[in-house]
Amino acid sequence: MTVRLFITTANTNFYSALQAFLPALAAETGHDLVLVGSAGDMMTAKKKIAATLPDLVICDLGQADGAIDGLAMARWAEQLRSSCSQLSPQVALCSLYDDGIFQEASREAGACAFLVKDNLSTQLPFIFRQLFPRSAFQSTTTVALSA
Repeated sequence: MTVRLFITTANTNFYSALQAFLPALAAETGHDLVLVGSAGDMMTAKKKIAATLPDLVICDLGQADGAIDGLAMARWAEQLRSSCSQLSPQVALCSLYDDGIFQEASREAGACAFLVKDNLSTQLPFIFRQLFPRSAFQSTTTVALSA
């Protein structure tokens, strides 16, 4: 199964680490992963998401400068799902902090997952298996980075 990903973060270190992890994620989950885009602010992210139609948006919960509001992104995607489910991605929110308040706010906003950045290597494969069940007869895995 091909899974189209979009990353929303203004943190270039996090973006690079996540991008570098994608081949391992593909190998572990058996999915073909395509990074269809990325953005460092909400307005650009929404435009690019509408143009690329990813299956999953991995989004920072927030940035100190307010450029990214992951809760608003999750609510926006939830509204899209209400009106046209074929065009709306799932949103997984990421934070440095494993905080119950952030987790609850993420669920209430419609996020499919709350991920702690230090635990992505264990949490993302689990989330992928839940969101994108893989048939036993699917082909080998690849990663395409087009962002």
